[in-house]
Amino acid sequence: MRSDEPRTELEEERDFLLRSIEDLEREHAAGDLGDDDFRVLEDDYTARAAGVLRRLQHLDSPRPPPPPPSEEESEEEEAATGPVKPTGPVGRRRVRWPMILGIFATVALAAGSGYMVTQSSGERRPDQEVSGGPDRSPGSLLQQAIDLDNGGKLVDAAKLYDAVLAEEPENVIALTRRGWVLGRSGRQARSPELLQAGLGYLERATQVDPSYADAHAFKGLVLGALGRPGEAGCEFRLWLSIAPVADPLRPDIEGVLDEAIKQAGGTLPECPKPPVPVPVPAAPTPAAPATTTP
Repeated sequence: MRSDEPRTELEEERDFLLRSIEDLEREHAAGDLGDDDFRVLEDDYTARAAGVLRRLQHLDSPRPPPPPPSEEESEEEEAATGPVKPTGPVGRRRVRWPMILGIFATVALAAGSGYMVTQSSGERRPDQEVSGGPDRSPGSLLQQAIDLDNGGKLVDAAKLYDAVLAEEPENVIALTRRGWVLGRSGRQARSPELLQAGLGYLERATQVDPSYADAHAFKGLVLGALGRPGEAGCEFRLWLSIAPVADPLRPDIEGVLDEAIKQAGGTLPECPKPPVPVPVPAAPTPAAPATTTP
């Protein structure tokens, strides 16, 4: 088997599942599918698409693969609609807001935990004593928050994100994920106040580190949920300019950018320029040892 075959199969399965979600939305809008059936099927397809995207991410990541599904998850998967029979990959996809919100909630920030491990200090400060108790360093708290967040325990996760930010107010990952917790909660509750609060955290995150791609993606999604598609489209453009070319979510961001442009009337406002990486200064050249004349 060629090395590119697993990726091709996963991309075909991803495209099939996303098209299936669009079909469900059309049938629901037309009245051919009831609310309860629509929610069950949409949740199933979204979860399966998220699983495929996680597997695609791990093809490009040095991190270890995710643990195998539990027995309960395996039984649920077997009870789903059966094996996928993709008809072939498609190009630039048209992705609706609800679809991309659901997929991102499951996938994108889970990948951010790897960034956290390498970028967040999590180091013991000089005034902290070594003890046998639980690790309460910002890095450890952030990892615990991410685990709770990925497990759907948003309230508990939010408390730990707040604890991290109390110690490190400019921790870009904690700011991003705190904002996204509020964004998801605001969308589910249809609360503009929660969405606006989430946007505040995401705006701070993009100010702290304009090169952190996830913050732009989630800021765009929250702006879209607030009915500001032009500004959302600018954030998606920034994500596309920053994120790795091989990121498996790129086609989805391209699709939701197309949707944002359409909702904005066909054009976007003047968007901020992509951040320019700050060059790391070169180490000074050691001076040559002085020579003495005998």
